[in-house]
Amino acid sequence: MELEIIEQIRQAGGWSLWLIHRPTWQIAVILIGSGVLLSVAAVLLANHYFTREELIANNEVAAFKFMFVAELFAGLLAFLLVGAGSRYANAQAFVQDEAAAWRALVQVVREFPETLADPFEEALSRYAESVVRTEWPAMESGDESLLSRQLFAELLDRYFSLHPTSDHQQALLMLGNQFVGLANQARTNRLNNNLNDAVAALTWFTLSTLVLFSIAFNAFFGSPHLGGQLLMGAVLSLGLLSNVLLIFLLGNPFGGFTAVSPGPFLDLITS
Repeated sequence: MELEIIEQIRQAGGWSLWLIHRPTWQIAVILIGSGVLLSVAAVLLANHYFTREELIANNEVAAFKFMFVAELFAGLLAFLLVGAGSRYANAQAFVQDEAAAWRALVQVVREFPETLADPFEEALSRYAESVVRTEWPAMESGDESLLSRQLFAELLDRYFSLHPTSDHQQALLMLGNQFVGLANQARTNRLNNNLNDAVAALTWFTLSTLVLFSIAFNAFFGSPHLGGQLLMGAVLSLGLLSNVLLIFLLGNPFGGFTAVSPGPFLDLITS
């Protein structure tokens, strides 16, 4: 059942999910290599249809236009890079915060009779295992696991079935309620931080368009030496797509070899 859920999630993820599961060096080769090849092909194609003199005469006008595109691209690139870094750091923090809240709650529940505490710990173990096995793959594609949602509700039911029989347990239960609130907030933040939306898709479309435009624009410049122009285009592609690579990796905090570790939840799984 779990394997079927994971497979359905991965099939729905599309090309980005396929790409994020490649080794980092392969992702770099695919993204950066494609840009360099496009740059070289565009320069050679332009030099095939236009003379070197015609392209050199276009440099002044082309440079003015390219400056405008460069400023626009630099602003978007900086915005996305900072945003991706923040998203990755937040994902790590939310995972650790949720797991820490559950660990603290376990200590509270253990002050109750074993007949009440053991079912709660078993429910927590099932929930943590579900998060690792089904929700991590789901979050790769910007979704959540329905199984984890169900087990989360079951876990809360187990906790709220505790009934204090002394002032000490009553005080502990009030403290436990705070930990439940923290765990619930951290879970909500973890999922919301990772949800795909139309704005993210539009942003990536804009970024991709500007990258392609910037790389192709190099073909409309001229140089006395074709080799120098090819080198300039390759360096431009390398610089642009190195930043795109970093944004792509940081912007997918639960996918691939750079994914946030589920270690805090693994620690919650009991044998």
